[in-house]
Amino acid sequence: MRMRLILEEMHPGLPEFDARYSFHCYMNDENIGSSACVLSCSAPEVRIYGTDVVVPYIIRESNDSVEITASYMVDPTVFCTYELKFTHLDCFLNDDFDVDHLDPEIWGLGWPWGINTNTKNNSMILGDFIRVEDSLLVLPAVKMNTTVTDPETGSIQTASYVASCVNTLNRVHIQHGCVMINVDLHKQGGILFAAWLAQVNDGYFLIHPLDPERSRSGELGFLEYAPCWGEKYSITTHYYCDGKYSTADSVWCNVRGIMDGFNTFGVVRLDYGIFYYCNGELVSAYKGIARTSNSELCLLMATSFASKDNVHYAGNFTDDMLPLETKVDWVKMYKTKR
Repeated sequence: MRMRLILEEMHPGLPEFDARYSFHCYMNDENIGSSACVLSCSAPEVRIYGTDVVVPYIIRESNDSVEITASYMVDPTVFCTYELKFTHLDCFLNDDFDVDHLDPEIWGLGWPWGINTNTKNNSMILGDFIRVEDSLLVLPAVKMNTTVTDPETGSIQTASYVASCVNTLNRVHIQHGCVMINVDLHKQGGILFAAWLAQVNDGYFLIHPLDPERSRSGELGFLEYAPCWGEKYSITTHYYCDGKYSTADSVWCNVRGIMDGFNTFGVVRLDYGIFYYCNGELVSAYKGIARTSNSELCLLMATSFASKDNVHYAGNFTDDMLPLETKVDWVKMYKTKR
C-alpha cells in the first residue's frame, strides 16, 4: 500500500497570526480523508482538526519546519510524512500613529502622481484633510469646494468633494515580504476604501498568462471595500500591458463583522506566489508568474467617491452622509529573511 500526504495550498501565513494548512491524504491514489487517516505533528503546540493543521505563529518563527505524519487507521504501521517548511519575515516598519502627525519619512500626502480628479462625480483625491487622532490615521471623504493647481501641468482643477490618500512612494518600498494594515472601515455606501501595492520601477513583476509578452507590471489590491457590498470585500490583481492598464482579476471574500470595528488585511509577496489574508486567514493566492528582478512596490491607502446620481458598483453617496471616515490603527511591513 502506498500512502501520500498532499498539501492543498503552500503559503507563508501572516505574521503574528496562526496559520492553517489543509492536507489531503491518499491511499493508492484514492483520497481517504480524515475517516481513514489521522494526522500528528512533531511539535505538540500544533493543533490538528481532521486533515487541517493549525501552526501557531511562535512555532513558525522559531522553526524552519515541522513534520506532519499521516497514519492509516486500519493499519497504523502504514504511514507517511510531510515536511511543512516556513518562511521567516523581519518587521522593518511598524507605524502605530502614536504621535499627532504623520512621519514624513514614511508617508506622502495625496495622490503621488499629480492631481487625481473625477469629473463624473466632481471629486478629487488630496491629502489636505488627513489627520492623526487618538493614535489613529483618519482618511476622510468630505464635501468641500476646492480649487488646486496641478504642479506638473499648471492647470487649475476644481471639485466639490474631496477624498483622501496616503502613500509611501519614494519613501518606503518593499520587494519580497509582507504588508499588513489594521483598519476600521466606514459604515455608509457610496465611498470606496482601497489599500494596494503599486510598482515603482521597471522589471518583471506580474505577467498575465493570456498576454505574457506585453504584460510586465501591475498592482496588488489587497483590500477594496464599499459598505453596500455587505460583509465582503474585493481583492484585485491589476495587470498593465506596455505601460497601460490592461485587465484585472478580482476575488470576492466574505468577512463576518467587517463593519464591526477593526480587521487586519495583509498581502505577502514571495518569489513563488502572492498571498492575500484577512485576520490571519488565507483568502486568495496568485498562481501566475510572480518573479521579480529588482522591482519594488509602494503602499497606497485611499478613500474615493463612487457616484451621487448614477448607478455605480460601489453604491451612491448623498451629502447628508458626509463626512465619512476610514480609520487605520497601524501599518506594518516585513521583509523576507536572507
